[in-house]
Amino acid sequence: LVGAMGAPSSVDEAAGCLSNGADQKIYHFGGVDVSCYVQDGAEYIYDITITGGYTTSKGIGIGSSKADVIAAYGEGADSGQYILYGSGDYGLYIYFSGDSVSMIDYYAAV
Repeated sequence: LVGAMGAPSSVDEAAGCLSNGADQKIYHFGGVDVSCYVQDGAEYIYDITITGGYTTSKGIGIGSSKADVIAAYGEGADSGQYILYGSGDYGLYIYFSGDSVSMIDYYAAV
């Protein structure tokens, strides 16, 4: 995925900061951040955050309405700040500012 996105605008690295003890890299692209943990020389994606310019496979993007999200994905677990589709260990988090999508996060626990 990181290779398919092209050259990142920047890359952040942190040593051993995840619960599994692995190092971390965050690749920043315009509107998307891809977080990986690095273990034994391999990188494993655990988080993709969309902040602009991209949509989900169901056409939801920054600025989409809450009604559009529910029409595309169903009710989900609504916290008031986000709707979670999945569980706390993995899933699609769609965050809102008022009634509009402000951030989309695909997450899998490491």
